[in-house]
Amino acid sequence: MSSAMKLHHPLRTVAICAAITLLAACSSKADRLQQGLEKGAEYVRLADWDKANVEVRNVLQIDPKNAEAYYLAGQVAEAKREIQRAFGSFSKAVELKPDHLEAKVALGRIYLLAGEVDKAGKSIDEVLAVNAAHVGARTIKAALTARNGDLPAAIEMAKGLIAGQKPVPVDASMLLAGLYNNQGKPAEALKVIEAALADNPKSLGLLQVAAQITATDPDPAANPKAVAFFRRATEQAPKNNDLWNNWAGYHASRKDFTSAEVVLRNAVKSQPEDSARTLALLEFLTVVHGRDGAEKEYLAAIAAKPSDTTLRFGLVRLYRQSDRLADAHKVLGEIVTIGKKEPAGLTARNQLAADAMAAGKPGQARPLIDEVLAANPRDNTALLMRGRLRLADGDATNAIIDLRGVIRDQPGSPEAAGLLAQAHRQAGEPQLAREVLMDALKFQPDNTNLRLLVAADMADTKDYKAAAAEVDKALKSEPQNLRAWEIKAELALAQKDLSGAEKIYASLKTQFPANPAGSMKLGKFYADQKKYDAALREYDEASKLAPGAAEPVLFGMGILIAQRRFDEASARIEAMGKLQPKSLLPYQLRAEIAAARGDAPQAELAYRKMIEFAPTVPAGYTALARLKAQRNTPAEAIALLEEGERAIPADTSLPALRAEYLARANRADEAIAAYEALVKRAPEDDTFANNLAYLLSESKGDKASLERALALTTRFKDSRNPGYLDSLGWIHYKLARYTEATPLLEQAVKLAPNAPLLQLHLGMALNKSGDVSRSQEYLKKALDSKATLPGRDEARQLLAQR
Repeated sequence: MSSAMKLHHPLRTVAICAAITLLAACSSKADRLQQGLEKGAEYVRLADWDKANVEVRNVLQIDPKNAEAYYLAGQVAEAKREIQRAFGSFSKAVELKPDHLEAKVALGRIYLLAGEVDKAGKSIDEVLAVNAAHVGARTIKAALTARNGDLPAAIEMAKGLIAGQKPVPVDASMLLAGLYNNQGKPAEALKVIEAALADNPKSLGLLQVAAQITATDPDPAANPKAVAFFRRATEQAPKNNDLWNNWAGYHASRKDFTSAEVVLRNAVKSQPEDSARTLALLEFLTVVHGRDGAEKEYLAAIAAKPSDTTLRFGLVRLYRQSDRLADAHKVLGEIVTIGKKEPAGLTARNQLAADAMAAGKPGQARPLIDEVLAANPRDNTALLMRGRLRLADGDATNAIIDLRGVIRDQPGSPEAAGLLAQAHRQAGEPQLAREVLMDALKFQPDNTNLRLLVAADMADTKDYKAAAAEVDKALKSEPQNLRAWEIKAELALAQKDLSGAEKIYASLKTQFPANPAGSMKLGKFYADQKKYDAALREYDEASKLAPGAAEPVLFGMGILIAQRRFDEASARIEAMGKLQPKSLLPYQLRAEIAAARGDAPQAELAYRKMIEFAPTVPAGYTALARLKAQRNTPAEAIALLEEGERAIPADTSLPALRAEYLARANRADEAIAAYEALVKRAPEDDTFANNLAYLLSESKGDKASLERALALTTRFKDSRNPGYLDSLGWIHYKLARYTEATPLLEQAVKLAPNAPLLQLHLGMALNKSGDVSRSQEYLKKALDSKATLPGRDEARQLLAQR
């Protein structure tokens, strides 16, 4: 032995031990991989997707290039209907292991479902070139044959795959059963599935298909079979929520709500920790037993699981459906507290922010959005909302940054693409706007909304021919899209093609015979052309299609009143009253006809009858009060509104109008008291707060009143309402806080550049801030308007000082 090969005994021992340890480690790693894959496959069979995903992640942590793990991940994603993710996983499996035939078959299946027949065929042909007997590939081949319209050949191919095979192939059996069922042969379809179940009694796919076939069979004798198949399927995969929900849905479709509820309650008992099951039960109870009873069930479920945000989100939806927005916001606040910076907490913040934006309160939305993006800078919902806010603020540059982030994650989103295109147009980049829409269309070529956005963009640049071509493409993929037809008509009008527009509107009546939209559109078209009798005929036709709709009646009355055809209008009203004796509209129209005639006493009498007919509807009181105010009897108007408030104590529109009339009548203290009561009742109502602040600052003007007014309007600092910004800025001005006042008043004028009062206020604030030159500019604009303005004399004096 050479000296190089000689080892002292201890060193040899260490080397041998190290080698053994290494072999053991390799063996242990291989074992863990194999065990993980086996467990993952079993969880897939049991439809336990969460546990299957855990095993897949564990395997990929050990071996990031394990093709089988990616194949399992694809199976899970496909089962959860996450098709893009499934496609990515199957593709990765093939990339890592090009001879992974099952992954190629799965890709073929996805291509087939997506309607990409050529790609599906190519993928399957690659498998069959390696293994011509591959049952899965041959099954997809048969499905492709059916897709191409050769149903008899597809059936023969599927039968050939099954004949003489033991065990009977599952996928081929399901395909053959599906083909039979589509031919209206449920008995033959079930026979195929039952034969396959004899060999594969635990196959979840077979059990699901069997349940589906028997559940849709109109034969009452199929009912026990359907229940039995659903039961077997849920026993086989107790964690599969879709199975339980489909079982309950089957009973519900038969109006057997008791059995449906039993199934859903059993589902909860089977997996009490699964909140989705509890939520499914609660939503079912909402539909079947009503919202009041469901609310109690929700509260009880939440009390049992106080940290479960899924159930609280369900309660939020219930409150929204019941128009209880304040209660919904309270629960969302609880979710924010519980969820903190976790996904549930961020989702709750996003919902609160969206509601604030919808209510015109961007100042409330911004901090919520900022909190979400601080925790997750790529949160698409928050980025989309911030992009909207920045667009509204005129900050196109930063809006583009936010919206590009959304488009990166959702490349075909019509909403994100539309907003990003708008931002580019605002930034003076119309070509980029067009590119954004066209790129989105590449990802979703069949999306009608996107194509119509492209058409609208083309129409804005007067490229009517190209716009019309896009609309035609949209109609080819979705012929019943009413909005597309309307845009097509608008394009014709834009090109002065009146005949073409008329034909399109007329065609809507044929294509949508039960929809009054065609008659309404044609009626408006004729009215614009001053073809009033033709317009009336169309409005009458719309009324027949929608007997309870007010719009066609009001449009028709508008034509008759404008032409002073009062007798004809009155005759129509009386006919309507006979046909709709419970409708309030004839009473209202009688009064409006009398007012249009100039017969105020008769109009007042008609409004009185309207109030008698519907004493708990505010419209009669407000209409009569306005008539009295026009007749210069404000005291009578105020008294009438008080009468209405007593009849409808929950209404706020009547006391709001009374407060307005009190202010007009220079009864400031009473008006302030009325608005204070309204603010107490509806503290979130910006109009009430703004009007009260105005009265306090203008009618009172003392330090305490101004401070109270400031407290009411501070929330307007981020408003997009120029009137609200002006109120806050003017209150700062009156408190001699000119530094705070000026930027607010500048923003108000930016939003409403032609408003004389806002120009006046800004001019006075600029004067106090020392910017005399700009002050003179705005004061001159305000005074040149000839509008009646409080403070006009002071403004003249300031203007004369130059």
